[in-house]
Amino acid sequence: MAVRTRSPSETRTLGVLLGNLVLPGEVLLLLGGLGTGKTTFVQGLAQGLEVEGQCRSPSFTMMNAHEGRYPLVHVDLYRCSTPQEVVDLGLDQMLDAPNVVAVEWGEKAGPIVTDDYLEVEFEWDDADDDTRLIQFRPFGRWQERMRELGDAVRDWAGKGGV
Repeated sequence: MAVRTRSPSETRTLGVLLGNLVLPGEVLLLLGGLGTGKTTFVQGLAQGLEVEGQCRSPSFTMMNAHEGRYPLVHVDLYRCSTPQEVVDLGLDQMLDAPNVVAVEWGEKAGPIVTDDYLEVEFEWDDADDDTRLIQFRPFGRWQERMRELGDAVRDWAGKGGV
């Protein structure tokens, strides 16, 4: 499934929609270049999970934990240059319920990820700096849940969201 958002606000709202749907133990791998909207999306995810306070990028701390309806573990692997560095973070212990885990630079998470995850890829639209193409690729149990996400996105788009 692919969605085009035309502003940071729409990207954040798409995150809220997913935050309303995620369940404990679910993992989201976020892929895309710098500035493509990964952190903005996670801020929406946090809002959907009813996280109190601001959700900032963990670029320097590598990982931030937030309390909400389910705990949100926000990970940024940008600074990891080897698979061993990813393993050394101990993230494999965070991947289980009740946590929801969102991993920026998710392509580096291979050493720790299970077969059940949702890959979310963010790409620039060459014609417009504010527009993003966001692609959702389900793996494992997420394949069964994509209809639910698709219905939520279509409902939002029908109300003028996208």
